[in-house]
Amino acid sequence: MKTEAQKLTEQIEKHTIAYYAGDETISDFEFDEFVARLKALVPDAPILSRVGAPNVFGDDVVHSTRMGSLAKTKTIDEVMAWASAHPVPRYGISQKIDGLAVTLTYIKGRLQQAATRGDGEVGKNITQNALQIKDIPHMIPALHTIEIRGEVYMRKSVFAKVNAARMKAGEIPFKNPRNAAAGSLLNKDPNVTADRELSFFGYGDPRNAQYVPFVPTKVAGINELNLHLDAAEYDRNGLDYPIDGMVIDIGYDRVQALGMTSGCPNGMIAYKFSPEKTSAIIKSITYQTGRTGKVTPVAELEPILLDGSMIKRATLHNCAHVLELGMSWDAIVELAKGGDIIPQVLSVLKNDPVRGSIPLPATCPSCGGALTWNDSKIDLMCTYFACPAQAIAFLYYWITLMDIDEVGPKAVVKLHEHAGVNSPSDLYNLTPADFNRVFGPGKRSETIQYNLNTSKTIPLWKFLAGLGIPELGRGTGKLLAKEFKNLEDLNEFVYNASSPRCFEHIDGIGETTSAYIYEGLLESEDLQMDLLQHLTVEDHEDAKGGLTGISFCITGAMPSGRKRPMVEELIRSCGGEVRGVSKGLNYLVQADPSSTSGKTKKALALGVKIISEDELDAAMNNGVLPK
Repeated sequence: MKTEAQKLTEQIEKHTIAYYAGDETISDFEFDEFVARLKALVPDAPILSRVGAPNVFGDDVVHSTRMGSLAKTKTIDEVMAWASAHPVPRYGISQKIDGLAVTLTYIKGRLQQAATRGDGEVGKNITQNALQIKDIPHMIPALHTIEIRGEVYMRKSVFAKVNAARMKAGEIPFKNPRNAAAGSLLNKDPNVTADRELSFFGYGDPRNAQYVPFVPTKVAGINELNLHLDAAEYDRNGLDYPIDGMVIDIGYDRVQALGMTSGCPNGMIAYKFSPEKTSAIIKSITYQTGRTGKVTPVAELEPILLDGSMIKRATLHNCAHVLELGMSWDAIVELAKGGDIIPQVLSVLKNDPVRGSIPLPATCPSCGGALTWNDSKIDLMCTYFACPAQAIAFLYYWITLMDIDEVGPKAVVKLHEHAGVNSPSDLYNLTPADFNRVFGPGKRSETIQYNLNTSKTIPLWKFLAGLGIPELGRGTGKLLAKEFKNLEDLNEFVYNASSPRCFEHIDGIGETTSAYIYEGLLESEDLQMDLLQHLTVEDHEDAKGGLTGISFCITGAMPSGRKRPMVEELIRSCGGEVRGVSKGLNYLVQADPSSTSGKTKKALALGVKIISEDELDAAMNNGVLPK
């Protein structure tokens, strides 16, 4: 059975990716709660140092020093406790801009490089797009190298204008200013970035305020902090730019002197605003069937303004939640929308005494098939094998997993409706004429065909993850591949198993997941056979080499110029493990032996051996490990 820490790690990874893709379904408060709970259980969990925007654009850029994230508080009492533990005469109080963290590097006064935060150690090159932002100067009056860190964001007024234009053009509007800023800054066409009118606020070293707009900051004594924070939360909706909290610090020089712990500056803390709430009238509930057959309810509302945007829909999570709330038609419900995300229904404030409760669906909203409750009695499920909604969602899942570019949700619908694609295996039966008919002749059609062809040889874990079995994703697929090595042995094991709990012997797989895998593999026999007519599934091979059983952490820029992902892949190819700085780590690899970074201090405190890139290369080449 999965431990609490494993479950929390999966949730954090899942919602971090969704957050920066604009598909998040939980509030910032809920996400922060996951992080806080994991930190309490496993303070050194590697995922905690990777909470940030995934690398999705441009070349890798290794940051000169780590771009840390902020420790967070939710109450003023927590802020006061932190301040008492960090006594200074005056504290800095600045707005926490809700955008994308970037770093700008100026050499001899010219902007040479702009990069996203990424995982804090390595970001992505966005220089050409950053040059399109009016608040980011191309030149500054300084001859020495200067690094300016800050936040790229979209003003609320610009957000409204951009979304109006998108809707007029028949495009899907952005969900909130942060998603709009992300989509604009990371667009492959710099002209799109320029058209979106992004803005920039610098933060950190106050000396850089002479070069770029700087985030508004005040100073206050400890007894004034609560008044400033209350006022900031009250006034936030009057701003033309999105903020989701305030940052309290003990002064730039003191912050630098204290360094970091687990990627968070010790002399700074973030106070996150509580989710804004309002009330709305429920008009109806719509239901959507997903890839696994799960039916998801969505509340349709009388339009209401919440946190700067007009809300017409809110998530109800699952069908059990609908029963629990017991809403009538025209019920007044309480909504919350933390961090500018999709709102959720919290509670029913008042039911209409005349109107009855809104019923759950009796049949699948897509195919009309019968619905049944799942084992946990939380979700209604459609089990009809030919349900169109499930087929389309499954196709999109497969296409995304196989990294087949140029095929979005709308394109999947076209393939389903106009090319008869009902299963992933059908994709590989399509002819060039089929693609041209659906997408039109040209580069896009050719790119899709090429990407499909490259997906015909896949590792075992990816094949398993692609079967659409609940609880069998990338992580569990890799566990199974490592345990059984090939598909034949895995299926033979399932056929001969005497219990659905047969996979519980694998660390990381519990009773429920084991049952899903057991039943799913048996039920997917036909799908596997169909796919194997087109695909080659590679057997799993454990990495072997002189580093087997040895763990490494890479920090900072390597003298050779190799990017960290490349070095990490080399380590894995030699059988080594890559992880964060925690108890049990064998080696920390860094370029500067005199570094006083947080990772270095932590490694030394744990007794971890610190080695150079040359020593790592020697270990990989001849298996000789430093003593």
